[in-house]
Amino acid sequence: MTVWLLAIDREHSSYEELKYRKVLGQGWSAIGDLSPLLPVKNEQKFREIITNFVSYVYDNWTDNRDPSRIILNLTKFSKGDYVICCEGESARGIARLTESVEYHYDNPKLYEYSQVIYPVTSWVDLSDNGHIKIKSMGPVGIQKYGGNPEYIASFFEPKT
Repeated sequence: MTVWLLAIDREHSSYEELKYRKVLGQGWSAIGDLSPLLPVKNEQKFREIITNFVSYVYDNWTDNRDPSRIILNLTKFSKGDYVICCEGESARGIARLTESVEYHYDNPKLYEYSQVIYPVTSWVDLSDNGHIKIKSMGPVGIQKYGGNPEYIASFFEPKT
């Protein structure tokens, strides 16, 4: 089990949208469907390809968020993982991957967050961040959570 942090840019998507769609996703929709690159066989080569795609389709755009690392991490989500969905510093909810997941490229005309992992059927909404500590600016893209995984798993335990 891995616990991940997923940053959601409210300008392009929201926690509510991803939950409604039953997906976990990221942007960079213009790079297209990455299915031919999966499963990832060589992480370094995969990252080079993503970096080149992003640079090409976004007009030599560079960013410290490192889309190649973020998209690679998206492909690492698997059954049994937990994903804390954040908007800025706010942890809005947690998704639990209860079944095997697949990559899919959703329609970029409908969704900026078109690079998705699906299906995600188990969600817990949080109030007051659920006392989950997030760094001051929030996570960047997708990264591993450095806190206590048992605490995150406890949100899915039946309440007595």
